[in-house]
Amino acid sequence: MTDNETTFEGADASADLTGRQAVLILYVILVGIAAFMGVVLSVILAEDLDTVALYGFIEMPPTALGLGLYGAVTVGTLLGIPLLAIRYYGLGNDD
Repeated sequence: MTDNETTFEGADASADLTGRQAVLILYVILVGIAAFMGVVLSVILAEDLDTVALYGFIEMPPTALGLGLYGAVTVGTLLGIPLLAIRYYGLGNDD
């Protein structure tokens, strides 16, 4: 090993995970957590829930499927649009 190389205990130095793949994996995990939390909240607050409106006009039922879908789509949109904008504007800067 040379002076320029660093090692991290427990990290696999031969893993070929790019930054783009890491961001995509994190995005999928966060959307999955939002969907799971929607399902959990629908079970916990089953009697106190009213319908929710996705994007303000698409009515979603207060069921496990409805709130799970609501959480996944909402978080997916709120995180996905900025990520797509960063990717689009970052294509011109291949330094």
